[in-house]
Amino acid sequence: MHIVILSRKPTLYLNKKLENLAKSDGIKLTIIDPLDCKLLLDGDRSQILVHGKPLPKVDFVIPRMGTTILSYGLSVLRHFELMKIPVLNSSLAINSMLKRYEYLQLLAVHPNINTTKSILIRKSEQIKDAIPQVKGPPAMLKMMSDGSKLGAMLIDKLSTAESFIDVNSIMGGAGQIGQSIIIEEFIKEANGKSINVIVLNNKVIGCYFKIKAFNLKQSATLLVRETQGFIKPSNEIETMAILATQQLNLDFAKVSFLESIDGPKIFEVSFNPQIDIFEKEPSFQIPAKILAHSISCIKERAMTGMLNE
Repeated sequence: MHIVILSRKPTLYLNKKLENLAKSDGIKLTIIDPLDCKLLLDGDRSQILVHGKPLPKVDFVIPRMGTTILSYGLSVLRHFELMKIPVLNSSLAINSMLKRYEYLQLLAVHPNINTTKSILIRKSEQIKDAIPQVKGPPAMLKMMSDGSKLGAMLIDKLSTAESFIDVNSIMGGAGQIGQSIIIEEFIKEANGKSINVIVLNNKVIGCYFKIKAFNLKQSATLLVRETQGFIKPSNEIETMAILATQQLNLDFAKVSFLESIDGPKIFEVSFNPQIDIFEKEPSFQIPAKILAHSISCIKERAMTGMLNE
């Protein structure tokens, strides 16, 4: 049994934990930098070369790649899929997550999923008109570039928006190639608290809250404090988190919520959740559950292969 983790950083918490767990279970686990992979496309003889040598037989792949190398990383992951090797989060599912607004659109069409009200624009001069359309001010402004968040700020009054527009115009403005702006409703009753649910194979395996405190007296609203801890999600949040991963075809994800007077709303989903916070509370056993899921997929594939013979 051979499991591969695609990651540039072997020392990350989840990578090291999985490596140690696999070793204690007698399972071979290799952490490979996707940029070290050469992809040989040759029909049913296609293979992946690492440092010039063919990769030994692989039974399962866990992608843990950052956005900086994701384009090539997805090509590597897709090559494993071409070789009929099961993966944790398919290349197709990850690719659909690269643009935040597009995956929110996919969630918004589901009748039992609520998302935060938001507007996508490309011109900074559209900000002032967009803010009232999401019940602001206040409203959240998020700068995006090819799916990656460049930054976020709380627009507490229209004069702040005007200042942003002036500065943005001087700097060249949004609307440059690949850049866009999301104006998102500010849910005051959430009090800066987000609820983050970790889902694996249609099951919630962990949940934590994060509270961001802003200095609302400043003209440019600044984050002054952040606290976090563990929490048990409500049945409504748990159900919606699972529905969201199903809608986006994700096996493993973090689904983030804000609680409003209209109920919980999803504002973000991550296909590559960082779970370092759970190092403080090992009882969640998230790495062990990921490894167990990987082994289950390998055994299921082997059983299917035997039945088809």
